[in-house]
Amino acid sequence: MVTDPGFFTPRWDVAADELDAPRTALAAAATAALAAQHDRHAKAADALRLLREACFAVPPKALVGLTFPIGSDAMIESLAEPCRNWLPFAESLGVADVRLLLVGLATPACRDVLDRFS
Repeated sequence: MVTDPGFFTPRWDVAADELDAPRTALAAAATAALAAQHDRHAKAADALRLLREACFAVPPKALVGLTFPIGSDAMIESLAEPCRNWLPFAESLGVADVRLLLVGLATPACRDVLDRFS
């Protein structure tokens, strides 16, 4: 119905195989968020590499409006933002409003992401 909040939300007609790379990047990002502080930068670097691979695997229209972290520090900062800001097809994966870090700590959503996408 037109009064529903998500009525005018753009919907992507996405093939299941187009979601594989973003799904893998999301799982790696959740793993980085859950990592211990001393190990978080290494895990964030792995997540950043997978995010870059995902960005090359999706159509260019899926990258419009995204911010791209440069370096593991920026990737860790991105984890505190909603996934729609940095992950291609976040809406199609159902994680558009999910934040993986809050005040430097992993959110409960990280476990949900790993359960769903690992």
